[in-house]
Amino acid sequence: MTTPTGTITNLLTPYVRATSAATIATAYAQVLPVIPVAYAASQPERVETMALFGDARWRVADRLTLIGGFGLDRERNRYAAETQTTFTDTLPATDFLGTRYAPLVSAVNAGVLGLVDDANAPMAANTRTFHAFLPKAGVSMDWTPDLTTAFTVQRAYRSGGSSQNQAANRVGVRTVVNGQVGYQADHWNLFVFARNLLNAKYQQYNYAAAHIAVLGDPQTFGVGAGLHW
Repeated sequence: MTTPTGTITNLLTPYVRATSAATIATAYAQVLPVIPVAYAASQPERVETMALFGDARWRVADRLTLIGGFGLDRERNRYAAETQTTFTDTLPATDFLGTRYAPLVSAVNAGVLGLVDDANAPMAANTRTFHAFLPKAGVSMDWTPDLTTAFTVQRAYRSGGSSQNQAANRVGVRTVVNGQVGYQADHWNLFVFARNLLNAKYQQYNYAAAHIAVLGDPQTFGVGAGLHW
């Protein structure tokens, strides 16, 4: 990263005049124009998912059938993160401006190493478990032995998780309602679908008990067709 002359100036201002601090910062940046840093990050993640699904049909009339179903979802995810940063060059000699300013240059050197060290993040892990009940309901009508129409509504779900971002380190659960109307003939079918029918909002990021952002999944509508033999 570019050597932050403004930060260096602020560091030195309590000890020398502002103009002198700015002059020293500019001279320092000429010797060390960038702060070279070796950056290594590790973010292992493990996800375990178990689910149980079931569907049932109840014929209430000769051609009319009710459709019902459910899903039970359990997910356990473990997120870990570690960041290591190392200064990879040689710091300016403390006496490059003369022995008079050597203590100040030494302080700036320490500040530069402090900036690099602040970018380190020790290994931290977080495990979260999510449960979801996903019902489905619909109705099907057999107009002829080769022609059927159906309408279904189903709850969709995406679990949350964790992030290395300290300002927003927990990702919220997303739950939406999807719908589909279908027309099926002997060798082809046509359907209209909608995602997020109710335009649901969800907590995307939160830190402790404070919600950082509330977002919504996009509403999507479309038409599909298929052929089968």
